[in-house]
Amino acid sequence: MELDHINISAPAALLKVTKDFYCEILQLNVGLRPNLSLPGYWLYSGDLALVHMFESDRHSVAEQLNCLDHVAFKMTNVDALIKRLQDHNVEYIEKRRETPKQTQIFFHDPAGIRLEAIFYGE
Repeated sequence: MELDHINISAPAALLKVTKDFYCEILQLNVGLRPNLSLPGYWLYSGDLALVHMFESDRHSVAEQLNCLDHVAFKMTNVDALIKRLQDHNVEYIEKRRETPKQTQIFFHDPAGIRLEAIFYGE
């Protein structure tokens, strides 16, 4: 089994800001999207549509329990990500481990979703 994609649904203005954030910070690209009933974006890493985004006025800050802690993206070049986060004034937490050698960077997107960028061997 593999994870195919994540979906983010938000009001139009927040969705655009969040799309721009994923493109600038995670360096995803807006790409081909089927003709669907709701406006939105598909964000790609290479040929993979990793993040699907849909406009929705029903989605907002949750008032109920939400147990999803974060979404992790395996990346390379930790220093470049940290620079982009700093350039955009995004707060982050960095954790480094030696066994196995990995660096984790935790931060939040404009929609409040906690993200992890994980780097192996860096």
